[in-house]
Parts: sequence; C-alpha cells; structure tokens
Amino acid sequence: MSLLTPEECIAHCSADPADASLLADLLAGAESAVAGYLNRAYFATQAELSAAQDALPKAAGDAQDAYEAAMAVAADFASSAAREMAIDLATERLKEAKIGFQRVLFGMVATPRIRAAVRLTLGNLYANREEVVVGASAVRLPQGVPELLRPDRREMMP
Repeated sequence: MSLLTPEECIAHCSADPADASLLADLLAGAESAVAGYLNRAYFATQAELSAAQDALPKAAGDAQDAYEAAMAVAADFASSAAREMAIDLATERLKEAKIGFQRVLFGMVATPRIRAAVRLTLGNLYANREEVVVGASAVRLPQGVPELLRPDRREMMP
C-alpha cells in the first residue's frame, strides 16, 4: 500500500488531476527509490509489516522449492551451455528472493523521515519529468533525502 493517496500526490505536486496516472507511477518510483536506499522494506502500519514478516517462512520455502525444481530440470539438459545457464538462472532467482526476504525481515514502519523522503523524491521526479530545462541553469541541488534516511539505512548488501 502506498504511503500517499492520489489526492495527496496531486496536492503535494500542485498537479492537475489529469496527471493522477503519471503521479501514481512516479510515487511507485519514489517509494522504490527510498526503500532501495534504505536497503529495507517499509510499511504504512505495524499490521502490514507483521503480515509481511509472517509470510516470510512460506515464501522462503516456496523459493527453495522452485530452486530445487529448476536445478532438477537443469540436470536433464544435454547441452552443457543450457545446463549452466539454467543453473545460473535458478541461482540468481534464489539470490534475489533472499535479498527481498532480508529487506522484509529488517523492515520497519514508515517514519515521518521516510514520508518526507518519499514526498521530496516524488516532488523532484514530477518537477523534473521533462528531459530538457528551458530558461534556467540546470544545477544539481541537494535533495535532503539521504540526510533524512541515513539513520534508518541498513548496510548495503553485495
């Protein structure tokens, strides 16, 4: 569930209601960027966090089962190149699943800092959605997002 409603996005960006679809996409991008920077998932409520964490054991089991099934299929390939690719694919999928599980395991309920970072990122994405800047000097300004999120950031994983 998103941290902001469509109406909050429109108001925050001083956008036309016709841009609601664009804002929904930008909000998803902003929330993903914030979660990626934190290297952890965040949720609007404790109930959502708990539900996601409670689902981890089954999801981990399903991922392991899928990995084992893919490895069994890979073993049946006659071509060593096909077998190697199938093994690499299965291994990568399991690795990505485990990274996602870690992000939920160390998840948190969204704080005011996270909400502010999402708003800052959304506003920046909306204001700078054009590829060309006309009539102004384009200079990178500090957004404040890293400063807001640094206290809650987990160490980046390889």
